[in-house]
Amino acid sequence: MQILIGAVVGFLGVILFTFGSAALDLESPTWTAFGGKLIGGVVLSVALHEAGHVFAGWWMRYNFFSVSVGPLVLRNVRGRLRLRLELRGLNVLGGLTIMFPKSGDPSRKATGWFIGAGPLASLSAFLLLAGWAALLQDTSGILAGWTYFIWLTAVLSLAIGLMSLIPEDSGGLQSDGAYLLKLIKGDAAIFPPQGIQQLFSLSISGVRPRDLPAVLLTQPNACLDANHRIIIAMFLYTHHLDKGETEMAMSFLDDAVDQVAKAASPLLKPAVFLEKAFAEAFFGGDPEIAAVFLEQGSQGYSEKITLKRAQAAIFLAQGKMEKARMAATEALAELPRHFDAGGVQLDEDLLHKLLRRVDE
Repeated sequence: MQILIGAVVGFLGVILFTFGSAALDLESPTWTAFGGKLIGGVVLSVALHEAGHVFAGWWMRYNFFSVSVGPLVLRNVRGRLRLRLELRGLNVLGGLTIMFPKSGDPSRKATGWFIGAGPLASLSAFLLLAGWAALLQDTSGILAGWTYFIWLTAVLSLAIGLMSLIPEDSGGLQSDGAYLLKLIKGDAAIFPPQGIQQLFSLSISGVRPRDLPAVLLTQPNACLDANHRIIIAMFLYTHHLDKGETEMAMSFLDDAVDQVAKAASPLLKPAVFLEKAFAEAFFGGDPEIAAVFLEQGSQGYSEKITLKRAQAAIFLAQGKMEKARMAATEALAELPRHFDAGGVQLDEDLLHKLLRRVDE
């Protein structure tokens, strides 16, 4: 049904653009020029949509983590904004804004504004850009080309705004319409529970996994959905691993692996499987089993540090010391650029332990 609605919106968008171009007396550019304008229009219309989310989140005093427009990602790394090109990002063909309330559970009003601001920005952009194009319709030369681009971006913004309101779940990434529908139905599971938000905030602010408060790590599973149970299990895994309690850590990692089939989030499966690959190779000394988990974890989005650490551990278990050293060195180089200031301290320790084994 979502695909059919999307096709209808796209078809109507083409009709609107065609008739609007005729009404504005716009000359069609060459195919090469049209391709450039189309790419630029898509990027700009997605950026305007995500800007709506960011502005609403800022207005509601949410914590900003990242915003992406295609493969371009602007991320908050320990209080500094870093712009990166991530070709294996979560949503390289669209946009994604990640912000969370600073403390406590957000009000329905704040949540509604944050989620609805993206579609609202897109629909507002259509009205403003269409009006601008109408004012420039009698121009010629370069301005005529800009008028065509403005009108094209206006129609793309309208299409993005309408399609984002379609309730849809694609690989665990839900549309604005899906979230708004949950909100209307009174579903509270839009943001992670308060305890998990606090764990993320503490870790990002620089608290090591071993120093995370036990009271936040012992949330009753009955209060959590499948995704959140896995997140808690992974926090417990790193917590005990950082304390040197390897056997206990492995039990929580195995629990996360057992539950990951129920997870919808595209972030969780690769993260869990790559950690399992690392653990099987580094602690278990079994590169064959580790390679199976590495292959599963490499499908979809994965953090480069976690991927390279798992690869290094497998190379080490296989006796390929130079490859292990190279992969570990690449992972170490990524640490200063990672947003999780607490978690990377454990990563750094593990990588140095791995390199010491390489040198033995």
